[in-house]
Amino acid sequence: MPYEEAEVFEMDVDGDGKPDTVGVMKNAEGHTEYHIDTTGDGKANMKAVDFDNDGAIDKVSIDTTGDQNFDTVVEDTTGDGVLDSKKSVEG
Repeated sequence: MPYEEAEVFEMDVDGDGKPDTVGVMKNAEGHTEYHIDTTGDGKANMKAVDFDNDGAIDKVSIDTTGDQNFDTVVEDTTGDGVLDSKKSVEG
């Protein structure tokens, strides 16, 4: 999916005292995506998306095993800004 805008930041997202890479991108549909690399391998192991651009994250996908497959998804299913549903995804 092509991105209209993209910025990259370094910050400690996981609290381990080491900087993580966060790419913030707005795609052609207007959704804001946050691609987060906490392992330093250059690949996102977490992705968060704000689908409706209200400033609240609507869905977070996480690679808990390091195999480059997002195996856990947490999302806001009611639209109230609260991540209220967690599911495992088989990859």
